[in-house]
Amino acid sequence: RALVSAILFFIINIIGLGLGPLTAGAISDFLSASQGAQSVRYAMTSVHSIGGLAAITLFYLAGKNLALDSKKEL
Repeated sequence: RALVSAILFFIINIIGLGLGPLTAGAISDFLSASQGAQSVRYAMTSVHSIGGLAAITLFYLAGKNLALDSKKEL
């Protein structure tokens, strides 16, 4: 269990602390010409929305598999 927990937290840190700020910065730079100082707001909102949509999709797919697994006999 300890190894799986360590791997999980490692992956969460890579995504959350590595890709999140990098993506928000890239979107902010892209929007800075048209939005000015508000580009950071829109970049952070879009990164949060993308992450939320990804989570919703993954939970939905997991729920479908969970329903199928509960119907199988052991």
